[in-house]
Amino acid sequence: MTLSAEIYYDRITGDVFGDASGCTLEQWRPDSHARFAVHPHGFPIFDPAHALASDEYESGDPYQAESASSFQSNRQELTLELLSDLRRRRPLERIVDVGCGVGQITRLFAQAFPEAAVYGIDRSVQAIARATEAPSSIHFAAADAYDLPFAPESMDAVICNNIWEHVPDPLRLLGELSRVLRRGGGLIVSTPSRYRIENLARVLQGKPVEHMSRHHVTEYSVGQMIELFRFGGFEVVGRRSRMVLPGRLTPKDRVLYWLVAPALRTAVRLTESHHDLASTVFFLALKGA
Repeated sequence: MTLSAEIYYDRITGDVFGDASGCTLEQWRPDSHARFAVHPHGFPIFDPAHALASDEYESGDPYQAESASSFQSNRQELTLELLSDLRRRRPLERIVDVGCGVGQITRLFAQAFPEAAVYGIDRSVQAIARATEAPSSIHFAAADAYDLPFAPESMDAVICNNIWEHVPDPLRLLGELSRVLRRGGGLIVSTPSRYRIENLARVLQGKPVEHMSRHHVTEYSVGQMIELFRFGGFEVVGRRSRMVLPGRLTPKDRVLYWLVAPALRTAVRLTESHHDLASTVFFLALKGA
């Protein structure tokens, strides 16, 4: 893989750089002056000391991105729908998938938008190594979402699929995504709905909400996400979600989805609530002036 000298960027010096600024992974040392290390697969690793310290993908993909589950199908379909909505508003020359994992959805972006240069970023070196096993036109790199190796206002679209709930400082992340996004560019974020049907039913019983995973820092309501975007200078212009039934319905599930759900949907609609009963909500937010 050849690095793009027009896009990778040094925030300290303010200049762009290419292959000559890196070294092989074997040559890299903590006191190295190289701006990145090159993995044997050919992709750049930014801040190798941090990236190589630990890797959640060492034992395989913990998020099962390549599975045929309804959750993964929703991620793919609804993200592509919002990207298509964005393309109707502006040309998409550069798209970056932040937290791309093994690149399953990133490859779909490259197929659906062949006119765009597509980039995939993940903190996990093992994940990016998996993503680059098959040849593609995608520019993959191992880097931190808080410190993206891109020039200011260089992207037309930034995708952030199901990592929002994992980060301890969402405003810092939002600021970094805003930095690399052009004016009027689109940020697509998917994240669990705090008041999905299961949690809303729990709240009505006086019980606390539950997280979808013990790895989640927190989970947000739709209203909280809209406020967060607004504070960061974004306007939400699109939203998607889809209710998915559990694979196996227990007696309790049947009551919840067939009897309680219609009543909850009616209550949400009549009160004009921001709550979304689906497990995951997808947002399209435009960066303002």
